[in-house]
Order: sequence, then structure tokens, then C-alpha cells
Amino acid sequence: MPELRDAFAGSISEHTQNLIALQMEQMNRLECTIAEAELKIEKKVEPYAEILDRIDGMPGIDLRTAIDVLAETGIDMSVWETHRQIAAMAGLCPGNYISAGKRLKNRSRQGNPYLKSIMVQAASSAINVDGSYYQAKYKWLKQRRGHKRAVVAIGHAMLVAIYHMIKKGESYQELGAKSVSDHEHGRKKDNLIKQLQNLGYSVSLTQTA
Repeated sequence: MPELRDAFAGSISEHTQNLIALQMEQMNRLECTIAEAELKIEKKVEPYAEILDRIDGMPGIDLRTAIDVLAETGIDMSVWETHRQIAAMAGLCPGNYISAGKRLKNRSRQGNPYLKSIMVQAASSAINVDGSYYQAKYKWLKQRRGHKRAVVAIGHAMLVAIYHMIKKGESYQELGAKSVSDHEHGRKKDNLIKQLQNLGYSVSLTQTA
């Protein structure tokens, strides 16, 4: 404190000090208002504590984010027959714009902008969790689609996981980074087999040690 007093000595006029004091009083009032609102929200979501804890267990999601997601989706997943419908509602599905048999563009569909923003922010945090499934999936998608589309795709995957967690009453299961490489390895193998079969070959595989 003595060093700070010496550093500020004579550099802030009395008028400026008064303005700073007014701004700090306003900040304190806003912080009190925010605290009161958060307390009311916490009481409001008490009946959904179990669901929120499950969502909170996902990478990139904290309790505040879980509350925001639940506020937009609700807890009744029966209103969507499949996970594709809730993803479309959130605007996290790729667009399907076709004219004369040609795909014109591949933008995300228009949907709930609040839920989409929440999921994209959650995805941006999840991809920074070392060793997680979402981080590994993001790195693979980024090479093919770029950063923005990859993050949206991770947000889509997270929302689908939340849909099934709420609908089935299950907790989040971390698959890990290895599951991504195993899945892509299997997908590449199946594609190569299919290509050979289309060329008229009968394929038999033997895994080496």
C-alpha cells in the first residue's frame, strides 16, 4: 500500500476521485442486484438438482451453464422424438440447401440463438480439457472443417449427450481420446473394404500383432 500511495500521489485530481467513487458505488449496487438474482435462481432450480449435477459433470460445463441449458431445453425430452430435432431447434444442425440436385451452402440452420450460444461457449471450454473425448474429436474435425465448424460440431455433440442424459436418466460417461482414434480407424477400414468390394474383390482381413 505505501508504494501504491506514492505511485498515485498527485496523479488523480479530486474531481476524478469523485467520479471513480460514483462508478464504484454503481458497481457495488449492480453486484448486489446480480447476487440477489442468482440466489433466486438457485432456489428456483433446487427441484432439478440431480439433473443439473449430471450435466455439470460434463467437460466444459459448470453449474451456471447447466442451469442455462436447462432453462432453454426444459426437462421433458418427449417433445422431441429424436436428438436430431433438439439439435435443429438449437440451430446446431448443418443446413440442407439443395437446388436442382446441387448443395448450395452448408451453414447451420436458424434456431434458438440463446441455446446455440450457450453450447458453443461450452464447447469452447470442453476442447481445452486435456485427454477428453471432445478435445480429441475437435482436433480431428478441425483438420477437415476448420475451427468454427469444429466447435459448432462439438456443441452439437454435447447437446445430443445432454438430451440422452436427461431422457434416460443417465450420468455422463467420458469416452476418452482413444475412442476417437479407434472410431476413425474402424471407419477408415470399413471405407477401404467397401471400395475394394465395389471393385469386385472379396476381402478377408487378418490383424497383425
